[in-house]
Amino acid sequence: MNNSSSDISRKCNQCGEDLVLQKTTTLKSERSFAPMTQNTYRCSNKTCQDEIDKRTSKRIELKNEQEMARQKRLEKTAEDKLIALASK
Repeated sequence: MNNSSSDISRKCNQCGEDLVLQKTTTLKSERSFAPMTQNTYRCSNKTCQDEIDKRTSKRIELKNEQEMARQKRLEKTAEDKLIALASK
């Protein structure tokens, strides 16, 4: 029996319900000869997917806040170095 990836029923890691293919994107990388295919799935259980979306949104928000804080630290460090050089 030859099972292709489309024959396999994908299940949600959180609730075990079926995953529904939302979109397929084909990407071509300069480092690779073959195109890469990226599939995006959503849980068929709306309540579960809503919870996943909330967690994902919070994770992205936290990541953005951390990146902004990192940029501020880098700017302050660069500013402090300029002040130190100017005072010499």
